[in-house]
Amino acid sequence: MINPNKLAQPEIREKVTSSILQLLAILPEGHKNIFIWKHYYGWPEIQIASRLGCSAPDVENTLHEISRTLSQRTEAILLNESVNLEESDHSEKLYALEPVSSIKS
Repeated sequence: MINPNKLAQPEIREKVTSSILQLLAILPEGHKNIFIWKHYYGWPEIQIASRLGCSAPDVENTLHEISRTLSQRTEAILLNESVNLEESDHSEKLYALEPVSSIKS
């Protein structure tokens, strides 16, 4: 079991933050906008969908996939720390988000 209190450690928070920024850097523009509009501006899914010309379920699915990927990356960081392994590029391979065809980049 992973100890969530590890996120209180500055070096772990820094790695998680770096992982989030790395993911945002490789997301397609449309997916990046969805994430930012939802989590930074607090827009509801219906407003994001309207802005992008897609459906609210498409936006919800995209947000779910991004959240899943971020959770996997965070878990990998915490697991690596808990077993004291050297960092590898394993977490870089966790991003496997399939593009949603109706979301414009």
